[in-house]
Amino acid sequence: MAEHEANQEKLKLKLDSQKDQQKNALMAKLAAKKRLRQEVKVEDAVHKELNHVSKQQVTTKALAGGEEGGKAIDDINASLESEEIKNKLKTLQENQIDRQAELEVKHLEDEEKIKRDIEADGEKANKEIDSEMDDEKKRLIAQRDAEFQKEMMLKRKQMGEEEYERLMEQHRLEMARLADNMEQEKMRQKKVLEDRLAERRKRQIASLKDKQEAEMGRELAKQQMEREQVLEKQMRGKERGAIQEEAKEGGGSVEQMVYRVLRQRHLKETVNQEEQMKRDRAAAIAEARSKMADQRQTEREKLLAAQQQEIMDLLTNPGDMTEEELADRKEDLLRQHKKQLSDFDKITAQKIEQAEKDILPGLDVKHAHERLALKEKQLRELADAMRDMSPAEEELVKKYTDEANKAAAEAKRFRETKMRELKDQMERIKAEKRKQDEDRRRKMQEELKALEDDIQRQALKDEQRLKEREAEREQLRQQQKEEREKRLKAELAGESDEAKKR
Repeated sequence: MAEHEANQEKLKLKLDSQKDQQKNALMAKLAAKKRLRQEVKVEDAVHKELNHVSKQQVTTKALAGGEEGGKAIDDINASLESEEIKNKLKTLQENQIDRQAELEVKHLEDEEKIKRDIEADGEKANKEIDSEMDDEKKRLIAQRDAEFQKEMMLKRKQMGEEEYERLMEQHRLEMARLADNMEQEKMRQKKVLEDRLAERRKRQIASLKDKQEAEMGRELAKQQMEREQVLEKQMRGKERGAIQEEAKEGGGSVEQMVYRVLRQRHLKETVNQEEQMKRDRAAAIAEARSKMADQRQTEREKLLAAQQQEIMDLLTNPGDMTEEELADRKEDLLRQHKKQLSDFDKITAQKIEQAEKDILPGLDVKHAHERLALKEKQLRELADAMRDMSPAEEELVKKYTDEANKAAAEAKRFRETKMRELKDQMERIKAEKRKQDEDRRRKMQEELKALEDDIQRQALKDEQRLKEREAEREQLRQQQKEEREKRLKAELAGESDEAKKR
C-alpha cells in the first residue's frame, strides 16, 4: 500500500512537471510572438522613414540636382513588398519565434534550477546544523560534567554537605544554561542561514537576469540582421536592373542614379549597424556586470562561512567567561561581522561599476573601427558601380576609389592610434587598480591590527578575570576551611565539656 502511494505521488509530481513545462512553452511562445511583432513594427517604421529620406536625400554638390534615381528607388522598394519576399520573411520569422521561445524556456528553467538548488542546499544545511549543534551540545555537556565530577572527587572530602549541595545545584543550572545557549545558537544559525539563502537567491537571480538579458539581446540582434539580410539581398539584386531600366527611359544622369540608389541601401546599412552596436554594447555591459557579480557572490559566501565559524568557535570555547560576558562578546562579534558585510557589499557595487567601465574603451574602439570599415566598403561599392554602369565617368570612379582608399588608410591609422591609446589607458587602469588594491590592503591590515589589539586586550581582561576568580575561589576555600576548623573545635570543645560533666 505504501509503495503504491509513493508511486502515485511520483506520478503526480511527474504530471505536474509536464504541465508546468507545457505552460512555460506556451507562455514563452506568446512572449516571443509579441516581442517579434514589436521588433518588426519598429523596423517597418524605420524602413518607411529611411525610404522617405532616401527620396528626399540631397546629393553632394558634385552630383546635385534632378530627381534621378527616384523611379529606380520606387521599383526596388516595391520589390521588397512582393509575395516572394513576404513569404521568405514569414518563414524566417516563424523560425525566429521558435528560437526565441526555446531561449525563453531555457531561461525559465535556469531560474527554477537556481531556486531548487538553493532550496536543496537549505535543507541540507539545516540538517547539518541540527546534527552538528546537537553533537556539540552533547560533547560540551559531557565534557563540562566530566570536569565538574573530577573536581568534586578531589574536593568532596574537604567540603560540607551544604557546600556540596550548593555546587551541585550551580552545576545543574550551568548545564541547563549551556543547553539553552546551544539551542538559541542553533536557532540563530538557522535564521542566518535563511537570510543568507534568501540573499543568495536574490543575487544569483539578478545576475542570471543580466546574463539572460545579454543572451536575448544578442539573439534579437542576430535575428534582426537575418531579416535585414533578406531585404538587403533583394535590394542588391534589383539595383542594377532598376538603374538600367530608368536610364533606358531617359531618367537622366546615370551617375546620380547610381549614387542615390546605392545611397538608399547604404543609409539603411548604417542605421542597422548603429542598432547592432547599441545591442552589442548593452549585452557586453550586462555580461561584464554579471560576471563580476558572480565572482563577488562566491567570495561573499566564503566570508559568511568564515564568520559563522568564528561565532561557533567562540561558543564552543568560551574560556572562563560568564554568560553575560559571552553574550556581550557575541554581540560585539556580530556587529563586527555586519560591518564587514556592509563594507564588502560597498566594494562589490564599486567593482561591478568598474567592470562596466573597463569594457567600454575596447568596445568603443571596436565599434569605431567597424564604422570605418563599413564606410570603406560602401565607397568601394560606389566606385565599382560607377565603373560598371558609367565607365565614361573616369573622374567619378577615381574620386570614389580614392575616397575608399582614404577611408581604408584612415581606418588603419585609427586602429593603430586607438590601440596605442587603449594600451596606455589599460596601463593607467591597472596602475589605479594596483593603488586601490594597495589602499584596501593597507586598510585591511590596519583593521586586522586593531582586531588583534582588541583580541589581545580581551585576552588580558580574561586572564585578569581568571586570576580574580581564582583568588575568590581560594578565599572561599580558605573561609570554608576556617569554618570547618571552627566547627571541629566547637565539636571537640562540646565533647570535652560533656566528658567533664560525666
